[in-house]
Amino acid sequence: MDIGGLTERIREIPDPRRAWGNIRHKREDIFVIGLATFLCGGEDFEDMEQFGLSREQELRQFLELPHGIPDESTFFRVFTRVNSEALGRSVNEWLVEAKGGSGEAVSIDGKTIRGSKCGERPAVHMVSAWAGDKEIVLGQVAVDEKSNEITAIPRLLELLDIRGATVSIDAMGCQKEIAAGIRKKDAEYVLAVKENQPTLYQDIKEYFEGMEGGQIKELPDDIWETGEERGHGRTEKREVRTVTELSWLEGKGEVCVNFATPYAVREQGINFR
Repeated sequence: MDIGGLTERIREIPDPRRAWGNIRHKREDIFVIGLATFLCGGEDFEDMEQFGLSREQELRQFLELPHGIPDESTFFRVFTRVNSEALGRSVNEWLVEAKGGSGEAVSIDGKTIRGSKCGERPAVHMVSAWAGDKEIVLGQVAVDEKSNEITAIPRLLELLDIRGATVSIDAMGCQKEIAAGIRKKDAEYVLAVKENQPTLYQDIKEYFEGMEGGQIKELPDDIWETGEERGHGRTEKREVRTVTELSWLEGKGEVCVNFATPYAVREQGINFR
């Protein structure tokens, strides 16, 4: 992969450190090591330092590292001060160039970075877009709290080239504006539905109850079922039905303006989604 192209992109990002400070490490070295750490399963700034120390000889093949591997505090200072949107945009542009675009499954989810809380400073919460087929993070946006994910997701979508992709988001992202934003980017979406959308949730719940009770005679043809799965202290059996006839859905005209592939998913014995 063209690491040189990534470092060139990163050099375009304003350095968040003070120009008159004792700057010993190049910002492109810091960001490349940090991003590589996350790609290899690392979770915090300590992992970045340990990853760099364990791979220093390999990293020197494409990084200068004039003063060796930055320490944990250096990674913390730079990553918590950088313009996260500018960083995400640079990385995504590099990925598009390196991989030739998207056209796959993209999952958007939030995660708190372990070890990022320092004194009175709150922990860093990131909203990330994960390309499952490539096993890489396409982009990230930092938010103050988990509740701010709703406003962060549209910002993240603006950074991404998701043409032809199918974007999945949990119930927090089940918003008309977010769905419209995904369709504007020429992508499809699968959104979970819970009680945060009470009318839509109730309509779907009653539809499936009608199936079970026999009130609905024309059942969907496209049905997918799993066997029993164990996880999180419980046994689950999932059933997925693709529903395209939506005359029963209240407010369907408003909901379906940008609704290309409507899905209804039920988890038996647990809840409705």
